Amino acid sequence: MLADADWRGDVQISVEEIAALGFDTGGLAYPDIRETFTAFDGDGDGKISAEELCCVFTTLVDELCTLENCRWIIGVVNTDGNGIVCFDEFMRMMRGQR
Repeated sequence: MLADADWRGDVQISVEEIAALGFDTGGLAYPDIRETFTAFDGDGDGKISAEELCCVFTTLVDELCTLENCRWIIGVVNTDGNGIVCFDEFMRMMRGQR
């Protein structure tokens, strides 16, 4: 799952490595995208908040990642302006679509 994203092999997953999952192969298979989404959706409500994203990033990617950074990332991906990322928005991001 997320370990596959670490193509640099530095035991950290950058935003670029996560995004590359969708760009390099034309997109992940649907079950893989769902599994990755679930890893970010900490409370299982079907939405990724900035707080959940920050939790994953500080644990797996960059312990210096801030909530403000995560709010910015959510803002880039969030197309309906509700401040969270739903599965459809996440899937479009992983496939390299805006």
